[in-house]
Amino acid sequence: MAYSDRSRHYPLEIGVSRLGVKGKADLSFMPDKVGAMAESLNVLFEGVSLKEMGKEAPLVTLGSLAVEGGRIDLETRQVTLERIMMEGGHAAMVLEKTGAVNAKGRFTLAQKSAEATVHVSNLALTPFQPYVAQYACLSVDAGDFNAAGKVSCGEGEKGPNLRFSGDAYIADLLVSELGAKLETQLDATQRFLAWQALKANNIKLGLGPERLEIGEVRTRVFLKKAPPKPAPVVVEKVVILDSDGDAVPDNLDKCPGTPKGARVNKDGCWVLGDVLFDFDRYNIKPQFYHLLDEVAVVFEKNPGLRVRIEGHTDNVGTAAYNMKLSLRRAHSVM
Repeated sequence: MAYSDRSRHYPLEIGVSRLGVKGKADLSFMPDKVGAMAESLNVLFEGVSLKEMGKEAPLVTLGSLAVEGGRIDLETRQVTLERIMMEGGHAAMVLEKTGAVNAKGRFTLAQKSAEATVHVSNLALTPFQPYVAQYACLSVDAGDFNAAGKVSCGEGEKGPNLRFSGDAYIADLLVSELGAKLETQLDATQRFLAWQALKANNIKLGLGPERLEIGEVRTRVFLKKAPPKPAPVVVEKVVILDSDGDAVPDNLDKCPGTPKGARVNKDGCWVLGDVLFDFDRYNIKPQFYHLLDEVAVVFEKNPGLRVRIEGHTDNVGTAAYNMKLSLRRAHSVM
């Protein structure tokens, strides 16, 4: 018997070499409803395999999957199971670019127990960096985890207990310290650990509610020489000159020698708005007084400063009249 699930992004195929069903079923018909009840239901699946479609190697194989004491009530839409047992088989999980996990064992739901032989190959440690960062200012830059042993889980007095016995091996582990400033301040990290190999043999570990037991742990550590610190960088001090003090560097100043206190533009040139007069008039209007006040301040800060004041008119009238009007306007500013 085979079933294909095509609703997933990676379709799965479930195969069963043998199926056995035993139980008692009652079926009743009524004008407004149909009732069905199955009791003492025992189902046995043998030779179960789960794999991705188009691939030969299965992800999970089970020697047998047994369901005992099942009860199905369609009227109340309830399903109850007394006992589920899985015997033998094999489970494998391949993590893309990060290694593989293989497990083989048995699981009994009624007894709340499980036993499995587990093999972990080349499991990359870098994906666990976000979890490490929650508890330590460290960055896991490289490292592969390998382990082989037996895992058992059972119900204890205070809750489930998990036990592991076997060997573990970490290769090419590189851990950096975050936030450490080097002398050169070129790098925000500093090497914390550099281990070429870390081996732990004959590990015996027990984990349960409010308890952590670690038996004998034997380790072999091969240190990997940390890379040398980069040579210090000599930074030459650069002095930017602003001879006239107008906040524009000399190399960008197009008007050097600006008087002190003068308002300048981005090119370092003194900026002063025009004083405008009414037609055929030479008296200064009040809205231009602040411009002349700025000039007065510059004169106070720069004794001996000499400037040229020009007056202008439009082209209405004779040249002689406009020349006299221009002179009057210049004298008004003075």
